[in-house]
Amino acid sequence: MFDASNSNALLVRHAATAAAISTLFYPHAEVVLHDLETGRIAGIWNAFSGRKAGMESLVEEVLEEAGEGGIYGPYEKTGEDGRRRKSVTAVLKDEFDQALGLFCINMDVSHFDA
Repeated sequence: MFDASNSNALLVRHAATAAAISTLFYPHAEVVLHDLETGRIAGIWNAFSGRKAGMESLVEEVLEEAGEGGIYGPYEKTGEDGRRRKSVTAVLKDEFDQALGLFCINMDVSHFDA
């Protein structure tokens, strides 16, 4: 899930929020913390995408396309299982306005289509 010993303090502060959101919306929301310093997933809760902590983040476009307030999305994706997902990503910045992480929520919205 989340290894605090390998993460910066900013990501550690957001881990409880990530866990709370995934618990509230279980099993429909996957929450991911990305560490921009390492380019890896720092933590993932309710991992229905098959991704795991420690894997490459693959989120290059998010920083470039994040709008006002550091929010990217919502945007739609289709999972490997064919289900429709809607996602939103927040850029996490330190006190010097340096982007250090990403907080992503991926919602399985296929049940709304049914």
